[in-house]
Amino acid sequence: PEGNGQALNTHLGKILRLDVDSAFPYSIPADNRFVGQEDVLPEIYAYGFRNPFRFSFDAGGDHGLYVGEVGQDFMEEIDKVVSGGNYGWPIREGTTCFNVESVSEPLQSCAAVGANGDPFLDPIIAYGRDVGRSTLGGYVYRGEMLPELNGRYLFVDWVANQESEGRKIYYADTDQAEDSLWEYRAVPLSMADGSEVPAFYSLSFGQDSQNELYLLTTDVYSPVGTSGKVYKIVPVK
Repeated sequence: PEGNGQALNTHLGKILRLDVDSAFPYSIPADNRFVGQEDVLPEIYAYGFRNPFRFSFDAGGDHGLYVGEVGQDFMEEIDKVVSGGNYGWPIREGTTCFNVESVSEPLQSCAAVGANGDPFLDPIIAYGRDVGRSTLGGYVYRGEMLPELNGRYLFVDWVANQESEGRKIYYADTDQAEDSLWEYRAVPLSMADGSEVPAFYSLSFGQDSQNELYLLTTDVYSPVGTSGKVYKIVPVK
């Protein structure tokens, strides 16, 4: 509500990029977009985020940076983040114009650029409350166990597998044009023996040294207690 996403003098609402090898506690990479600009924090790599939740670098391909961006009350989004990119919050929410007076009723129009002239970048994936309520960024799959998913970006929603029938994650091909929304599809989940996966809340994805993926879950609304599980994503036998 304070508009931190567009303010370049605060770390809030940003992706930061630090060099932790050259100095303690860190130094600023010389090629960060805002190095040397007055009244701008040089740690900022990209900005205009509300709640970037789980991000990853592609282990192959163009090694792109993918970020799950949790929306307010109308739309969730996945962003492919570039240096200096402005992703629009709190002017934009996903592909819509955020309405601070009525958060579930987007404005018909809004600005297309930020205060310093950077155009707002659109998400690559966006969805509404018919799909879920809080997106979690995942990974581009680069493992060997699931060749049909190779090169596809996987993500999940925090509550969708608790509130809907049938457990699922989602994937999108990464060779789609980045100047338009990507199509995505559901991947139905079952246990490795084909039995049903119990309902869960999603917490995160994980990736091992072989680029195989894991899904972290809990049975309760918040990450407390002892119901947490780690599932490895493998082919159904």
